[in-house]
Amino acid sequence: MVKALGVLRDNGWIVTQQGKGRFVRGRPALSAGQHPRTGRGLLDRKEIPATTRLVSAGPVKAPRRIASYLGADEGASVVLRKTVVRQGDEPSEIVAVWVPAHLAEGTALAEMGEPAHGVRRLMNSMIEEAGTGG
Repeated sequence: MVKALGVLRDNGWIVTQQGKGRFVRGRPALSAGQHPRTGRGLLDRKEIPATTRLVSAGPVKAPRRIASYLGADEGASVVLRKTVVRQGDEPSEIVAVWVPAHLAEGTALAEMGEPAHGVRRLMNSMIEEAGTGG
């Protein structure tokens, strides 16, 4: 435990104050040469370059936490897309994208298809269309 806390402190995640304890600082700033999290990058580009693999996509019932984030009722229908990100020959991250079912219906998000311009761009266009009635 002490070693793990030392690693967190050394990487900038926590700060230790003598006599008070340890406090979470939040996500540390990226140093020069570091890349942002791969999962976040998936939102802005095509999902299936050589380093990723879409493993599932389809409707599920929203768990309480996800429903809360999406402003939906617990158990509401949502689409869950899971993508495995690889670094070298090893899986390094699983990215889960949750989308309200009514927005994803009839798009590549609701199936094992690949959005042509990335998830974030497709979601933004769907939200704009829903807002304009188009």
